[in-house]
Amino acid sequence: MPILTIPPPIKKYDHRWHWRTKDGRVVRIREMTDSHLKNTISLLERVVEQKRQQAIIAGYNALNFMQGEMAIFCMECDIAAIEDGSYDEDFQHPSLFYLQQEVLRRERKLNAKII
Repeated sequence: MPILTIPPPIKKYDHRWHWRTKDGRVVRIREMTDSHLKNTISLLERVVEQKRQQAIIAGYNALNFMQGEMAIFCMECDIAAIEDGSYDEDFQHPSLFYLQQEVLRRERKLNAKII
């Protein structure tokens, strides 16, 4: 009879406080170096822009297959909203806000030391 083993506990990963690196390590956002934090935010902003562009292209491609004035009008409105940035939060990684908040926290801390 095989012995049942208990799997190791899963390390709690919360996107508000942690970042998973590309090699799979989990790092606390507060412990990230300034350059790592800056590079991660830049990466996520590029990904947002890529997703946005893909959605716009998909919307225009979908117009080729749509029938009915109302369906076409609604798709055109959605494309316009994506183009003007109204849907940007829909494309963002959930950690982006918390990474940006950490940058602001560090800037406030630095400014407090200067004053």
